[in-house]
Amino acid sequence: MVQMGSPIDLFEANNLMSQLVKSKNLAQAHQLFEIMPQRDEVSWTTLIGGHINGSQPFEALALFSRMREEGTRIDEFVLSLILKACGTTNQLKQGESLHGFSVKTGFVNCVFVGSAILDMYTKTGCISKSRDVFHEMPQRNVVSWTAMMTGLVNSGHAKEALLYFSKMWASKIDVDSFTFATALKACADIDALLIGKEIHSQSIKLGFDLNSFVGNTLTTMYNKCGKLEYALRLFERMPIRDVVSWTTKIAGFTQKGCENEALQAFIQMRKVGVSPNEFTLAAVISAIAGLGSVHLGMQLHAHVMCHGPRHPLLTSVDGYHDVKPA
Repeated sequence: MVQMGSPIDLFEANNLMSQLVKSKNLAQAHQLFEIMPQRDEVSWTTLIGGHINGSQPFEALALFSRMREEGTRIDEFVLSLILKACGTTNQLKQGESLHGFSVKTGFVNCVFVGSAILDMYTKTGCISKSRDVFHEMPQRNVVSWTAMMTGLVNSGHAKEALLYFSKMWASKIDVDSFTFATALKACADIDALLIGKEIHSQSIKLGFDLNSFVGNTLTTMYNKCGKLEYALRLFERMPIRDVVSWTTKIAGFTQKGCENEALQAFIQMRKVGVSPNEFTLAAVISAIAGLGSVHLGMQLHAHVMCHGPRHPLLTSVDGYHDVKPA
């Protein structure tokens, strides 16, 4: 419980609330917020940001409504946060209203507000409006470019996304792991192996190839382009292999018709203590179906029904004595 036995000034209260939000203690942050004798835009922005980072966008939107009702000044920081919440919750009308507000106030010229607006439009399915916002931005940074590319890829315009990546590269904009991953996903979607290999080469030069996020996307791209051997080489070089890395490897084997190898990879994954998720299980079920093993399928189904996909007993090695070594 947050207790305020003695008066606390606004600066101290905001600092305390920031600490509570950073420690993900939103309940106590809310208690403090409600008993604060004064609140400014920092107080509201801190709590709204905590809800958004805590995957609670509807709560953030409700707080923003209260903020406006109380007449607190809206700045570019809270505006960008709420635009993100609008995109996440598919609140297009509110997002459009905030876009209009940002034009009237001039906040639209802030690069991070402009990026939040185009990201909101892509997430709500308005890719043409995203294009308009992007081309009207007086300044663009890596977030703007990557948000535009992501929207294009997710809306089925992978070729156009790669054109944006080419323009971004030519403009010497600093790229990051998200940019590379987005471009590689576009390559995977349209089976653009040669372009994917070029992007892979660029990622090596900048040291992103062993980043787990980029590495996982690279292996997925090579798998989808039919180059399982490249994906396996990358997997072996990855310093950190998470559930996505292992799932990609398993799915790659399954897609190639190498069901025994897929199940062996699954066993190795469990030996090193990585828990499967629903995507891993979908790939394993496909491998079991390819083998035609009713016994293994029933065993896997029983474990999932009883314990869920992340239960530590799932896929104990002894249970898979039917699988032949690769």
